Formats: sequence, structure tokens, C-alpha cells
Amino acid sequence: MPRLTKIKRFTGSWQPSKTDLRELSLYAENDGTLYRSTFVPFAKNYAKKIVKGTYNQRLAIKGLADNAVPRVLEKYGKDNGTLPSMSNAGKKQLGQILLRYVLRIAKEQYVPELKKKAAKKGGKK
Repeated sequence: MPRLTKIKRFTGSWQPSKTDLRELSLYAENDGTLYRSTFVPFAKNYAKKIVKGTYNQRLAIKGLADNAVPRVLEKYGKDNGTLPSMSNAGKKQLGQILLRYVLRIAKEQYVPELKKKAAKKGGKK
């Protein structure tokens, strides 16, 4: 698999290929620091919204693209060399990929827990 560090001297906005997006998403999914500091808070937030019925996929992608993707790029850059700034379209694509990962965390770990709490709360009335 090609390494992204080959383009570290490139300046300007960079449009990643499918291979680049896959490498970045695998890197992000396997990094413990990013998991704890970035993906768990997003997963908890999205789980609350799913349970309440206010979850909006378009806004979720935008939130990840604006907040999580820069953290992923920064962390990847520190570990593997400097990366250029990614184009908005590239951030959105990576945000869509990361959203699948974050929703899997939310649905497996947090949604069932929140539904149990909501059922208990509703049963006490």
C-alpha cells in the first residue's frame, strides 16, 4: 500500500485517492488516542440523538469532517511526516467513512444503554 508521506512536500489543498482515504481511516480506527479523545465523544453524542430521534446524517458528516478529520490528519502527520491541508471534498469523504465507524461504536455500546435508561425513566412515572 502506498504511503501518504510521499506527498509531504506538496503545498496547497490535496484531494485524496480511495487508497489514501482507506489508509487514513484504518489509521484512525486503530489509534487508541483518537478513539478515546475523538470517536467516543462523537459516538455518545450521536447515540443520544439516535435515541431522541433528532439524528441527522448530513450534520453528522459535517461534524466529523470539521472536527475529527483535522485531528486525524494532525495525528497522522505527527507519526508519519507532514501532510498538506486536505480539500473540503476530501474531508467530507473521510468524514463519511469515519461516520460508519462512529455509528458502529454508538449502536453497539451506547444506544442500548440509553434505551434501557429511557425505559427505566419512563417506567418510574
